[in-house]
Amino acid sequence: SGLPELQMALRAQPPHRLLQPSAADEPPRALCPGGSPAQLRSCRRMSLPPPLQDSAAPLRKSEGWRSWSGRPLEALLPIAFGLRAGRRPRRTGPRTSPLRRRSPSAASSAVEEPSAGAPDGDEAPTDLGAWRRRELRRIAAFAGPALSVALADPLMTLIDTVCVGRAADTLQLAAMGPNTVVFNFVNYGFTFMGIATLSVVAQELAAGSRAGAARALSHAVAIALAAGAVACEAMRLLAPQLVSLAGADAGVAFFGDAVTYLRIRALSAPAMLLTVVLQSSLLAQQESRAPALAVLAASLVNIAGDLFLVCGLGLGAMGAAWATVFSEVVAALFLLTILPGGGRLPLRLRLPQRASDLAPFASIFGPLVVFKVAKNVCYGMIQSVALGLGMVECAAHQSVWVLWTLLCFIPEPLSQAAQALLPERLAAVGSGGGWPQRALRETLVLLLWAALLVGGVLAAVAGLVPAFLPWLLAKDHALWAAMASVAVPAAVSIVLSSLSCPLEGALLARQDVRYMAFCMVFILGALFAGLRSLRAQRHTLGAAGLPLVWWWLVAFFALRLAVAFPRLQWMAGPRQRKGAA
Repeated sequence: SGLPELQMALRAQPPHRLLQPSAADEPPRALCPGGSPAQLRSCRRMSLPPPLQDSAAPLRKSEGWRSWSGRPLEALLPIAFGLRAGRRPRRTGPRTSPLRRRSPSAASSAVEEPSAGAPDGDEAPTDLGAWRRRELRRIAAFAGPALSVALADPLMTLIDTVCVGRAADTLQLAAMGPNTVVFNFVNYGFTFMGIATLSVVAQELAAGSRAGAARALSHAVAIALAAGAVACEAMRLLAPQLVSLAGADAGVAFFGDAVTYLRIRALSAPAMLLTVVLQSSLLAQQESRAPALAVLAASLVNIAGDLFLVCGLGLGAMGAAWATVFSEVVAALFLLTILPGGGRLPLRLRLPQRASDLAPFASIFGPLVVFKVAKNVCYGMIQSVALGLGMVECAAHQSVWVLWTLLCFIPEPLSQAAQALLPERLAAVGSGGGWPQRALRETLVLLLWAALLVGGVLAAVAGLVPAFLPWLLAKDHALWAAMASVAVPAAVSIVLSSLSCPLEGALLARQDVRYMAFCMVFILGALFAGLRSLRAQRHTLGAAGLPLVWWWLVAFFALRLAVAFPRLQWMAGPRQRKGAA
C-alpha cells in the first residue's frame, strides 16, 4: 500500500526540510513536457498523476516537499488513505440559501456526483437503497414547497369567503358565489400556460441550453402579459354576461354587486398569469421554495387587506376583490425580484420575433387546451348528473364534492415533480442506455410510491369524514346517509387521482400532449355515454343514483390510468419526436 512508502519518505527528511518549498514552485518538466509555466501549473492541478516510477526512491532535495520519486506529494495522499486515483471527492463548502441555489446545470450534474452510493456516469450505484433514499428526499424537497402553489387559489378564495362571511351581510357573500365559479374556470383554464412553460424550460435545461431556456422564459412572460391584458378587458366588458352564465339571474338583489366584484378582480389577471409563468419557470429549474414563499407573501397581503378593507372599512365583497388584486401583484413582484439571483435564468422581456419563437409553445398549447377543456367537461357532466338527482342527493353530493376537490389538489406537486425532474433523466437515456435508463425507471417508480402513500392518507380522509364525521360537512341529519353512501367511491377515486398525477406528469415531461388530448377526448365520449344512460334512469334509481355517479368518477380516473401506463412503457426510453405513435 502507499502508507508505508509515505512513512519511509517522511522519515528520510527532517520535518523542517519537508515544510520548505523549493525555489521553483513547479512540477518536474518531464511530467509535463513542452509546457509554459501556466500549463505546468495546470498540469500540477490534474487529478490523474503519472504512474509511480520508483516507490523506494528517497525524497529529492532539489524538488522540495512537493515531489517524492517523481510524484507530487499531494497525489500520494489519496493512495496512502486507500482512495482510488481519479475519483473526485465529494464537494464541500458553505450551504447555499434556498433562494440562491445553484444553476440548473450544476444541480443536474450534482445528481451524478459520487456520494453515498450514487452512480458515476453510466455506472450503477454501489448501494441502490441509499440512492433511492436520496432520490426520494429530492422528490420530497421539491414537492413539499410546491404544494403551496397548487393550493394558492383555493386558499385565496377561502380567506375572502371567511372574511366577507363574518364582516359583511349575506348579500355581499352571495355576490361572491357566481364570481367563484367564473374565476375558478379562468384560473384553471389558464393552467396550460404554466404547464407549457414548465415543460419547454425543463426540456431546454435538460438539453444543456440555458440560453434557449432563458429565451423560452422571456417569450412565456410576454405571452402571459398579453393574455392577461386580453382576459382582463374581456372580463370587464362581459361582466354581466359572465355572472349570468355562472347562474345568477339579472333580477336578483346581489347581481349588481357581483358584476362590480368581477370587474375589480379582473384587474388581477395580468399579475396572476405572470405569477403562474414565473412559478413554473422556477419549478423547471427545480426550485420550489421561492414559489412557496411567493404564495406565503400573497396570502399575508390578502389577509391584511381583508382585515383592513372588509373588516375595518366595511367594504364587503368589493374590499375582498381589491385585497385579491393587491396580493396577486405582490406575488408577481416578489418573483420578479428574486428571479435574477442565485444562478437562475435571466429574465429579459423579449417579444417573439418569428413564428419559430412560438413553435415550442404552440405545439403544446393546442393539445393542452383540448386536454383541459375535455377534462373540465367530464367534471361538469358528473356534477350535472349528480345535481339532477334530487334535493337531498344534490346537497349531499355538494358537501362531499367540496372536500374531495380540495384533497385532489394535494397530489398535484407530484405531477410538477415529474415534469421538472424527469427531463434530465430522459436526456441521459437519449445519450446512452445502462444505468441512466434504470435511473429513469427508478425515479418514476418512486414517484408512484409517493403518490400511493399520499393517496392512501387522502383516501382515509375522503372516506372516513362522510361515513363517520358527516356533521363536519353538513348539519342536516337528512343528508348523512346519502353522504355515507359515496364514502367508498370517494376514497377509491382519490387514490386513482393521486396515481394519475405522476403518470400524466411523466407524459408531459416527454411532451406527449397530443396523445394525452386524444385519450381525454376518448374518455369524454365513454363518460358521456355512461352518464347519459344514468341520467335517463335517475327517477327509478332512488338512493342508489348518487353512489353510481361517484363510481363513474372512479371509472374516469381508471380510464386515465389505463391509457397512461401503456404509453409510458415504464419509461423505457424517450419518446421519438418523429414517427411517434
